[in-house]
Amino acid sequence: MTAAAAAFVQLPGSLLENSRQNALSTIENDTTDWNGPFSSSSSTENSVFLEVREKLKADLEALAFRTERGFKATDQERTEARHLIFQLSECNPTPEPLSSYYNNDDDSCDHENSNNKYATLQGDWSLIYTDAPDILGLDSNNDSSSSLLQLATLGRIGQQCDPPYIRNVIEWLRPAWADALPLAGTEQSRVVQKVVTQAQALPEAPRRCTLTLVGLEIDTDDDENSNVNNSNKRRSLPETLQQRGLVATLVARAPVKQWRG
Repeated sequence: MTAAAAAFVQLPGSLLENSRQNALSTIENDTTDWNGPFSSSSSTENSVFLEVREKLKADLEALAFRTERGFKATDQERTEARHLIFQLSECNPTPEPLSSYYNNDDDSCDHENSNNKYATLQGDWSLIYTDAPDILGLDSNNDSSSSLLQLATLGRIGQQCDPPYIRNVIEWLRPAWADALPLAGTEQSRVVQKVVTQAQALPEAPRRCTLTLVGLEIDTDDDENSNVNNSNKRRSLPETLQQRGLVATLVARAPVKQWRG
C-alpha cells in the first residue's frame, strides 16, 4: 500500500512563525525519521543546502499551482511531486518538528526565536498539494455529471496545529450556480468543517505522531462569529443574511461542536 503525500505552507499570522513565514512543510503518512544528508556546518555547504532547498520548494510550489493542488495531476506529475517531497523531507532542518506536542518548556514555543531548533508544526497551515484519494474525492468540479448537484465549492484545505490537537480544516464556499438565488450570500460566504484529532508524540520519535479522532466542528471561522453574542458588534439579521447567506448564517448562530466523551 502506497501512502499519500501532501505539502502545506504556513499561513501569515499563525500561532508560531517558523524559520520562514511561508516555509514549506512536507508530510507523508509513512514518514521515516530522516536526519538529512546535510550535516556539515561549513558556510559553503550551508549555502549549497539553502540553494537546493529553495529550488525544491519552488519546483513543488510550481507543480502544485499547475495541477491545482494535485486535483488535476497526471500520474507523471504525482510521481514528480512525491520525488520532490521526499527530497525536501531529507532537507528538513528542523530536528524536532513535533516538540510542541510533548514539550511544555516555554523555550520550545518561543515565538520570537526563528532558529530551526525552536521551529515546530504549531500554527495554521494551508494545503498546496496532495495525492490522497480521500481529499481528491472532495472536489466535484472535475466531474461534469455532478456539477448540477454540487451544493458547495471546495475552498481552502488546511490544518490547525494547536497542541494537543490537530484540526483538519475544509472550507466550503457558495457554488457559482447559486449567484442569482435569494439569501445565497456573497462569494465570501463559507462554512468551515474541522475534524478534530488529538496528537501524541514522543521525544524519541520527534517526526512521528499518533492521531486519535476526538470531535467534529462546523463553523464559519471568522471574526464576526467570535462576536456573535456581542450586540454592539453583531449585524442585524437581514444584513447577515445578505452578506453570508442563509446556510452560513444558521451555522454562525448555531455552530456544531461534537466531541467524544
